[in-house]
Amino acid sequence: MKHYLLGRIKTLKKSKLLLKLNKLNIHLKNIKYNQDYLEFEILNTDIKKIQKYLVSYQLEIIDETGIYKLKKSFQKNILFWVSILFGIILFYFFNHIIVKVNVIHENSELREILYDALKERGVTNISFKKSYDAYEAIIAEIKNEYQDKIEWLEIDVDGMVINVRVEERIIKGNQSQNQNCHIVASKSGI
Repeated sequence: MKHYLLGRIKTLKKSKLLLKLNKLNIHLKNIKYNQDYLEFEILNTDIKKIQKYLVSYQLEIIDETGIYKLKKSFQKNILFWVSILFGIILFYFFNHIIVKVNVIHENSELREILYDALKERGVTNISFKKSYDAYEAIIAEIKNEYQDKIEWLEIDVDGMVINVRVEERIIKGNQSQNQNCHIVASKSGI
């Protein structure tokens, strides 16, 4: 790839300078005529020719062009780009980590059962978050395992905290009435 530099030469006779550069086989790009200067893009290898043969003219390099300018800018600001990359990685890491797992229910025995069940399935403090489908599968597994104790279960991801809401299944015993009783209607049947 050709390495072009943006340069300028101070001269009043611009056409005479361009003819001299043409005789030396120096190709210029993007030539601009200013009041006292002739600005142009020149190959890096042609700078030595100008300095050797055109001694009376002083070539001033303003800047680099193309990919070399981007490379120079990147090298100049390497600390900035590394810190941006490090910040993005940290943001991604902290966005996908679980700091705390809360089980919301008043029964401490049921809370302990759920903490253990979640720990077996990889949902613990200081661990990575899972997808929505993975949490739905965990809910289904826990509900199937503890059918007699859990009526309803929900896993709510709130930032870096996971809240697990649960409803306990209340089994009412069958009340068998072995006593004789009288059935009395509240309204007349007529």
